[in-house]
Amino acid sequence: NASIRVDQSNLFGSDPSVQFKPIWSVGAIWNMRKESFMENASWMDRLNLRLSYGLAGNSPDPGQGGPYNLIKSESEPGYSRFGLGYRVITPANDRLTWEKSRTINLGVDFTAFEGRLDVSLDIYDKYTTNLLTAVPIDPTTGFTSVLSNIGEMSNRGFELSVSGNLLRSGKLSWDAFANLTYNRNRLEKMYITPPGTPSALLDYTYWEGYPFGTIFAYRWAGLDPANGRSRVYDGNGAIVNKSADVQESSAVPYIGTTIPPWFGSFGTSISYGPLSLSCLFVYNAGHVLRNDVNTQYTNRLTGPLHNDFASRWKVPGDELKTDIPAYYPLSDTTVNETDVAGLYQYADINVLSASYLKLREVSLSWKMPGRWASKIYAKGISAGLQVTNLFTLAANGQGIDPEAFSLSAGARGDKFPPAFTFNINVEF
Repeated sequence: NASIRVDQSNLFGSDPSVQFKPIWSVGAIWNMRKESFMENASWMDRLNLRLSYGLAGNSPDPGQGGPYNLIKSESEPGYSRFGLGYRVITPANDRLTWEKSRTINLGVDFTAFEGRLDVSLDIYDKYTTNLLTAVPIDPTTGFTSVLSNIGEMSNRGFELSVSGNLLRSGKLSWDAFANLTYNRNRLEKMYITPPGTPSALLDYTYWEGYPFGTIFAYRWAGLDPANGRSRVYDGNGAIVNKSADVQESSAVPYIGTTIPPWFGSFGTSISYGPLSLSCLFVYNAGHVLRNDVNTQYTNRLTGPLHNDFASRWKVPGDELKTDIPAYYPLSDTTVNETDVAGLYQYADINVLSASYLKLREVSLSWKMPGRWASKIYAKGISAGLQVTNLFTLAANGQGIDPEAFSLSAGARGDKFPPAFTFNINVEF
């Protein structure tokens, strides 16, 4: 089979050559079960081998690029007598072009034992050019970032899905399923050259030769025994307590990525007559996050205090039992905020595993026997109870729910609480 389509968009660039994007794909499938050498495999229901190749593309979201400035009208109560004002919300950018992706996919589908076992495996290689993402720009332009085609990225991996019926006995039936996905992501080439300073490594989430969502960190060297200030290693292995002394990029090595390379789900369902119980688990693994710490210990504390603030360095000797820097009040002008709070916040001891397992859903349903429903002139009656986000097992050890957390910034958001839903369905 084959397909082709042509897209044109005025969401970017005024040159027609960048507005025109053909998208096409071609694929083939081999039904091996019908071959003569499979005649004796009566236990096998299906065996298909698939191969596909295709080109696709993405355009910028509306309002994120184009040949003209996009403005927004605004009013300010303090200046209402002047009428509406106008602000540029997206600057003109006629250099954008389509994000293009080439994908090769090899797949196998297998069904056996009269449909009781179903297995599907896909192995893919995806390569994207003209990757679209926001990049920092000179703030004197009035903007901190702009959407740009920054480089080329590869995604390689596999997806395995298995489902089956584990038990069939009279009114009792037990089914289960699981899927596992692995994706190796890498930014192969960058069209721009970001600054190679240690501070840039800490702030940027993309670097050539690394996965997207990079986390770099200082190498922690413990607290200063004399004053409880943060210390890290510089690129030469010397212990320093000032960020200005960290000059080499080797002083902030790569720790991991915020994008999980492993993810998937599994679940099961059991039914007995009119009763049915099912559950669904989801998981992510292999990625990291920055710990949620007090973001400022010097000059002034911001936000609610963390419990570990009570364990901060207070007197010499505390450095042997804690890594929480000493607190210096606003009146102390001898310390620098970045040197005390920043070195600790961006140290490798505060890069934690972001892996988690979550019970996404549990549901229980009951279908009333037809003879009972008919007594109230109903065709069918059923009732159910569904519970979502019942519990989370996270590997970070800090009570952080990675789904409600900024992994790169180290900031908590609102957790998804358990939700209970009861439903009754009556059909006449």
